[in-house]
Amino acid sequence: MPDLIKTKSYIGFAINAGKIVYGADNILLKRKPGVVLYDITLAENSRTKLTNFLDGRQIPYFSTDLTIYLNKQNCKAIAITEKHLAEAIIKQFKES
Repeated sequence: MPDLIKTKSYIGFAINAGKIVYGADNILLKRKPGVVLYDITLAENSRTKLTNFLDGRQIPYFSTDLTIYLNKQNCKAIAITEKHLAEAIIKQFKES
């Protein structure tokens, strides 16, 4: 598991900067998000669509419990669009 405090901070910075996209359907409309985090409870059909989209564009993604990082209960997927924040989050998940 990535460092919870650092990862929460990076996601918080992205939220404050307006560099975050909420929801699997909205992520599919973005051309190239930096990184995508989706909840472990995301429906299988949505997960398949999302991962196929991300694999085709070589966008990194991770499955996690999003309620740990967000104060939103029904948000099942987020994308960080700011390059440096996305890289920091990717580093946190790869180190774990």
